[in-house]
Amino acid sequence: MEKKKINQCQAKILEEIVNHGFEFLSYHNPQKQLGDIKETKKEIIKGMISLEHDFNVMSYAPKIKGYKVDLYRAEEAYFHYLNQRAEELTPAR
Repeated sequence: MEKKKINQCQAKILEEIVNHGFEFLSYHNPQKQLGDIKETKKEIIKGMISLEHDFNVMSYAPKIKGYKVDLYRAEEAYFHYLNQRAEELTPAR
């Protein structure tokens, strides 16, 4: 699927998107919308841009001053991340 690995901040953004079904994310105040994320606004924006460019999870939409989220791709990327984490945490036999 993706060649790059999803980092912790991106995973938190994806988790919030998937859990709350966000179809749009504000570019100016993402922390208000994403609530549970403790990262700074700069880190969140960097994660959102990376999700746009590296994983095609969202696309910049200037008219709404934010990002339009592809929920299907967001779920796919998030569950891929969860599977990767499970594999990393599972001890090798």
